[in-house]
Amino acid sequence: MSDALLLEHRAALAKIDAAVAALSARASDALSCKRGCDGCCVDGLSVLPVEAALIEAAVHDDGAVPPAVARAGMCAFLDGDGACSVYPARPVLCRTHGLALQSSSAAGERSAKSGLHVLADDVSVCQLNYRERAPTPPEIFDATALMMLLVTVDRRYRARLGLADDTARVSLRSLAHQLKKGSP
Repeated sequence: MSDALLLEHRAALAKIDAAVAALSARASDALSCKRGCDGCCVDGLSVLPVEAALIEAAVHDDGAVPPAVARAGMCAFLDGDGACSVYPARPVLCRTHGLALQSSSAAGERSAKSGLHVLADDVSVCQLNYRERAPTPPEIFDATALMMLLVTVDRRYRARLGLADDTARVSLRSLAHQLKKGSP
């Protein structure tokens, strides 16, 4: 995969990571997420094509290795210790999970299965976080703006490759299986 095709995505991730770091610092001890905390790393997740391409690049170019055997019901990229085997290339969903996320989607769309707890009309958090207090406004990530950025980067990526605008999301399980077989 040409790194030039992923340059815009990597730049967006750098901005997202900086925002996540700032929000995490503000939230401090209200967040319990750490290496090995894998309750949100469930099977059935999918990513946009640009995110899948970054994971492929991490495996092919950077030497990241999907685990030989995935734990039942868990993300196919989790290793035996519950850590992400493609952490530097992890999807945006994984980069932001655990933070207080504000979204314009209806609170009723979130289910207990998602591992999110709805605190207010449109703010949700991981059930393991914010147990002693609610997030303050400076700790809340605007998930709608985040998704707009990610979708824009993905559309531009697909346009450069000549892929249709309605190209399907990529299952992480299928991607891990393809990468283990060596067929991108």
